[in-house]
Parts: sequence; C-alpha cells; structure tokens
Amino acid sequence: MSDSSHHLRLALTVTHLLLVALGSLNVLVIFLILSRPYLRSITNVYMVGLCLADFIYLTDLSLVAATSLNLKSWPFGSGLCHFYHGTETTGKYASVLFVVLLAAGRYLAMCKTDICARFRNYRVAMILSTFAWVTAIVCSLPLYLYAKEATLGVRPKNSSDGEYLNKTFCLVHWPSTPAAQCISPFVLF
Repeated sequence: MSDSSHHLRLALTVTHLLLVALGSLNVLVIFLILSRPYLRSITNVYMVGLCLADFIYLTDLSLVAATSLNLKSWPFGSGLCHFYHGTETTGKYASVLFVVLLAAGRYLAMCKTDICARFRNYRVAMILSTFAWVTAIVCSLPLYLYAKEATLGVRPKNSSDGEYLNKTFCLVHWPSTPAAQCISPFVLF
C-alpha cells in the first residue's frame, strides 16, 4: 500500500470520527429540549426527530471509520452488518422526512394561517413524527433483511504472484426476483 493511500485513509477516518464527535451534540440538543418544558414546541418536536435521525446516521460513521482502519474489511459480524445498513438508511430517510415536516410547519405558520390554526398543534406534531419514523423504518426494511457479510478474495495492488487476500465486506444482497430488482434503486437512493 502506498503512503498516499494510507494517508488518505487516515484522513478520511479522522474526518469520520470528527463528524461522529460533532454529531454527538445532537444528543445534547435532544436532552435540552426534553428536559426544559418551555422548549417543547411544535417545531422542536420535529427538531428532536431530526437530531435523533442525524445522530443515528452519524453513529454509523464510526463503523465506516473502523472498517477503513481495518483495511476496508468488515470486522463486526453479520448481526451488526444488518443493523448498520438498516439504521444508516433509516437515519437518512428520517432526516429528509423531518426536514420536510419542519418546512411544511413553517409554510403553514407563515402562509396558511387558517389551516395552521386547525392542524398545527402538539398532538398532530407527535402523530406526524411517529408516522415519519414508521415510514423511514418500513422503507429501510429491505436493507435490514438483505444485508449480509460476504468474504471475497481480493488481489492486493502490489501483488504480482496472483495471490488473493480474503476480505469480509458488509453488502446488500438483493434477491433475484423481478420485484426486488425494481425496488432496489428506490431503497438505496
């Protein structure tokens, strides 16, 4: 392995770990909103969901960093492979849904005050947040089901003798049914 690729992998790993550390501030935001009654607003219901979704996604980056340090071989086992792919995608979907809920809430508050008076309340915000999480989990369900470990023979770049190293990867192995082939691009976005 060349020095430049080693330095690049190290820089990416450090960047991932810095993002995980900064993402941990999401837990502080969640704690502050939940522990202070005066911060419990409709907007903050969505903010808690967004912070939790981002924290879940960023926590998965620590697995990516560890895999990178392990010469891109998955060291965590099959169970964590299922968990990783599922939670990463759940976090992404939930983040998008909570940003949409925040934007829709702002739009209703500013432009549609008549609708806002009827539908923009704490109970509706909790129902929509629950719906966002259920939607994110259901859309990510195929990744929870079809992620698996695979050990493959990989030829190192500097190997000229045809020798292969076995590396373990965490991959999504879609079934070969037509329905699964049609849905896979939408689930992976």
